[in-house]
Amino acid sequence: EGRWDPFSDTAVWHVSLIALEPIEPIPLMASRADSAVKFFFNNAESWRRFLLILFSYIFSAGVISYLSGLITTTTGKPAGIPDLSMLYEPGRTMRYFAEMTDAGRFRYAMIELWDYFPYMWSYAFLFGTLLAAGLRFARAAATPFRYATLLPLFAVAFDIIENDGWIYCALVYPSCSESVLRVSHAFATGKFAALLPMIA
Repeated sequence: EGRWDPFSDTAVWHVSLIALEPIEPIPLMASRADSAVKFFFNNAESWRRFLLILFSYIFSAGVISYLSGLITTTTGKPAGIPDLSMLYEPGRTMRYFAEMTDAGRFRYAMIELWDYFPYMWSYAFLFGTLLAAGLRFARAAATPFRYATLLPLFAVAFDIIENDGWIYCALVYPSCSESVLRVSHAFATGKFAALLPMIA
């Protein structure tokens, strides 16, 4: 008696009202953005966190670099990869895939999975933390400029869509359409634009 019965009519009605209550997306997004900003500034205040993030980035970038060197062309030389192309050059990207062997294209697609995790998130955490540290040094942590720390997360979002296109092209070559290449290059441009504060 007096105990909460999760199967009672009252409980079911109460849960139904909660489920039907409209969710306001803008306050929810703002709350998550503030949490991400706080995460980066907390990292910037802790040497242990910063060193852990830096080590994670160096390790994942080193693995990417090593594995990329294993992708060979039909002549046995290391192949170029489209991920580092900052220019809008679909034709050049198609030549990258044409120069790779079948095994090289498959290996490239598998390497892109490592790019999804942990490499993307390691550079997002590192660059976001470095931006937060710079804003703290400039005494701009309490200004709207603090949201600049979210730019690396936008870069990750662009990078994911870009990589989807590269993986698709590598696996279906030579059937990859130019439209897919154009979309991937557009998101690659967005990725580097989001990282521009760090590149500069």
